[in-house]
Amino acid sequence: MARPASASALVPLLTLLVGLALGWATNPFGGDAARAAEPLRAAAPSPAADAPRAGGPAAASEIARGDTRTQAAAGSAAPPEATAEADEAPPRDPAPESLAAELTALLRSGRIERALAPDARRMLRYAIEAYLAAGAPRDALALLERHPELESNQYGRVGYMLLSAEDREGAALAFLAQLERVGPEQFDLDDLQNLAQADPQAALDFLDARAGLLDPFLAEQVRGQRAVLLARTGRAAESLALLRELAAAGRLDTEGLQALAFLPEADSEAFLRETQALDASGGSTVALAELLGRTARGEEAARMLHELLARQPDNVAALSTLFTLDPQGSLAYLADPSRSLPPALLTQAGHALMAQGRSGEAVDAWLRAFEADPSDWEVGDALAEHAPAVLFARADEIAASTHDDELLGDLADLHWRAGRHDRAVELWRRARGIDPGDGEWSGKLRAVALGQDPL
Repeated sequence: MARPASASALVPLLTLLVGLALGWATNPFGGDAARAAEPLRAAAPSPAADAPRAGGPAAASEIARGDTRTQAAAGSAAPPEATAEADEAPPRDPAPESLAAELTALLRSGRIERALAPDARRMLRYAIEAYLAAGAPRDALALLERHPELESNQYGRVGYMLLSAEDREGAALAFLAQLERVGPEQFDLDDLQNLAQADPQAALDFLDARAGLLDPFLAEQVRGQRAVLLARTGRAAESLALLRELAAAGRLDTEGLQALAFLPEADSEAFLRETQALDASGGSTVALAELLGRTARGEEAARMLHELLARQPDNVAALSTLFTLDPQGSLAYLADPSRSLPPALLTQAGHALMAQGRSGEAVDAWLRAFEADPSDWEVGDALAEHAPAVLFARADEIAASTHDDELLGDLADLHWRAGRHDRAVELWRRARGIDPGDGEWSGKLRAVALGQDPL
C-alpha cells in the first residue's frame, strides 16, 4: 500500500533473506510452487546427503562464494512475522542467532545447488539474489557478465542497486548492457532514462551510435531526450537548435523542455519567448512562467498564466504553476467543482480556502481530493479536523461499496489515526478476509492485539 512518502523503495534486506532461507521451497522466484518445491523435498535431510557435492553448474560456485556476505547480512536480520490467523496470537520470535545459523546451514548444505542444477537460469537468478542481499551488486554484475549465454534480464535490477549505492560507473555498465540486449532498431525508453541518470554521456553516445538505425516512431520519440542529453553534456547550442526544430514541427513536449533546466537562464528565456506562439499545448508558456517566478518576476508570470487559462481552462500544468505563484488568485479556478484536478492540488487548494475563511469550499475541495485518493494522509487528517462527520459518512459509503482490500486498508488507517480504533480493526479484518495472503492486514491486527501502534 502506498504511504504518504513518495518514491519506490527497494525490498528490505530482511524480507529478501527470509525469502532465501525459508521461502525457497514454496515459491522460488515466483515460479510454480509445486514444481519448484519438488526438488527440495527430494533432497535427503541427513548430514551425508546434505554435504555439498563437487562440480555442478558454474553458477553454483557463486552461491557458495556469496555465503559469507549473506551470513553477515543475516546477522542483523529481525525474526520473521508469525503467520497465526488469530489476531491475539503473539508472533513466534526465534533468536536472531538461530535464524542466522539456519540460513548458514542451508547455504552450506548443497541442497539449493541440487534443486537448481537442472536450470542454469534459475541458479543464476538465485546467485544474483544472494549477492544483492549481501550488499554486493558489483559482484552480481560481474556474475552476469561472466554468463552472457544465459541472456538474463537482471541487468536493470542490478543497475538500480548500483545506483542506490552511488556506484554510477557500475550502474551505467548495467543499464547499457540492458539496452544492448535488444536489437539496434528498438529499446525501452525507461532503460535509456536509467542510463542517462547514471551517465548522460554514455546515454548520448548510445543514441548517436544508433542514428539512422532506429524504428522511425522511436527515433521521433527520443529527440526530446536527446536535447536533454546534449544540454546535460555541455552542448548547449546543439540542444537549443534541436529544441527549435521540435518547436517548429509542433513536437516540443514536456520532456524536451526539461533540457532548459541545464541551459543558461538567458538562453532559456529567449527560446521560450520565441516559441510561445508555436506551442499550442501551452507548455512553453508554463515553462516561461516557472522561469520568471524563479527570477522574482512573479507578477508577469501570474498574468501570463491567467491569460493561458482563459484560453485553456483545463490546463492543469498552468493551474498548478499559478497556485505556486499566486495561491489566492488561483482559487477561482480551484474552487470550481466542474474541473478535474489532481488530488494533491485540491488538497493545497483546501488549505488556501480555509486560510481565507471559506470553510465550506475548503471542505468540498478536500472531499474531492479524498474521494480521488483515500490513501493521502494529509487530506484525510484535514477533513478529520475540520469536518469529521462529513469525512466518516463518506468513508463508510466507500467502504460499504468496495471489495478492494487496499482501499479498505486505507480507510482503516484513516479511522485509526482519528482515534476510531474499533472501526479500524473491523476494516482491517475485512481486508484480511479479501486477501488473506497480504501480511499487512494480519500484521496490523497482531500489533493491535499486542497493544502496539499498527501504523
